[in-house]
Amino acid sequence: MLHVGPVASGKSIALDDQLRQEYASRNGILAFDSDLETVVESIYGNRKDQYTLIRGMADYRDGTRRKEWQQYASLMAASVLKAIVEEMY
Repeated sequence: MLHVGPVASGKSIALDDQLRQEYASRNGILAFDSDLETVVESIYGNRKDQYTLIRGMADYRDGTRRKEWQQYASLMAASVLKAIVEEMY
């Protein structure tokens, strides 16, 4: 299943269940990623004004990780990117 929409980041909000739910409700956030901050900082640091981020996520809402699904999630993210690139050319 493919979900398209905003992903929020920040350890303080991602780890606080009540704050996370309120923020998601107000802003239409589909997912939170506590590790996304460094990726976004790098993009801004390299002066990129526009970007699309495709993530394969295998974690549950409570923060537990499902290692057995990580390879599948990565493969599906790569498949989405490939489909987008092929559609461009």
